Amino acid sequence: MSKSPVIESKRLPRLLDAARACNETALAQLRVSGRLSPGQVHDTRVASKKLRALWRLMATLGHDKNAARRDKALKRAAAALSPSRDAQVAGDTLERLAAASHRQFEQQALRQIAQQLRENGPASTMPDKPADLEGVFETGLTLWSELNVDATGAEVGEALARQYALGRRLLEQARERDDEQSWHRFRKGAKFLLYQLEALDEPELDTLPLRGLRKLGKRLGDMHDLHMVNGLLRRHARQAEEREPFVIARQVVSRHEARLREDVEQRARRLFALKPKIFLRHLNA
Repeated sequence: MSKSPVIESKRLPRLLDAARACNETALAQLRVSGRLSPGQVHDTRVASKKLRALWRLMATLGHDKNAARRDKALKRAAAALSPSRDAQVAGDTLERLAAASHRQFEQQALRQIAQQLRENGPASTMPDKPADLEGVFETGLTLWSELNVDATGAEVGEALARQYALGRRLLEQARERDDEQSWHRFRKGAKFLLYQLEALDEPELDTLPLRGLRKLGKRLGDMHDLHMVNGLLRRHARQAEEREPFVIARQVVSRHEARLREDVEQRARRLFALKPKIFLRHLNA
């Protein structure tokens, strides 16, 4: 049994309300002077990704020009905070791996490098606020407030099914190529679908699709962090006087990444097993 016309008619307004609320919250957090805390860096980056996901959905509903510009602006905003985010995550990840290890030499190597990164890392975990960051979200809020979209609930559902189909293709590529970039592209596709479904805010979605996507998204994020840390270790090892701790640390990271990738692949295959038409049928049930 498909959703009633009344329920379907509320889909687009819910998406727009969610976009405006997300934009307003991000802007309120950024109206501070001086440095951004690690929490503000994280929240701003998440907000930029949620808004990119919703602009991409709007692009499939006929607002591709605005959406393309906003996607680029929000991507730049998140990228400006990447060095600070990576510095925070690298230290936290190394400490977490040290706590999980039962080998003293691994603990010592991981904590030694974490300390070095805190003292001599390339970026501060509390950066100055980029000068144009507020403007990105101010412009976005204006555009969301003025956006005039004419789309039925059925058309919104079809747009979500297309994002799901993209996720299936990206997963197939990631499994076939099994490299960092392919898994990163799949992670972005899965996260965009998650943020779009969350904004739809239909209670029945909180069972299988959303619950599974949230867990998958968390593990994909953890895998991305390990990829980032491994690259950071590789670069720092070239300049280090003592390379052995970096060799040990990279072995630990690679071991955890392999286990995580296996879990990610199993979860992803289950979540993206449906054909897009069947996914759309479930969405409209």
